[in-house]
Amino acid sequence: MLLEMTYVLAEIPLEDLRSLRPEHDRSFQANIGRIDSWFSPLNRLPRAHERRLAFEIRQMLDPIQVSGPKLQISVQVFIS
Repeated sequence: MLLEMTYVLAEIPLEDLRSLRPEHDRSFQANIGRIDSWFSPLNRLPRAHERRLAFEIRQMLDPIQVSGPKLQISVQVFIS
């Protein structure tokens, strides 16, 4: 939802974002491998605050960031 709101803020048609999710049910989850393409239009925005917002959202959606802490917690529990 935040990514879509950023597209609206940047005046980029939501259809552009939807076309970047062609797999399965067009969900973000089914197309997570295309995450870089979702943010490519936002990286070219002229206003720094919009690029910063896109960067923060990208960090939240990064599959490595999301799975990293879970893995670390699992390892700590296993070692203990």
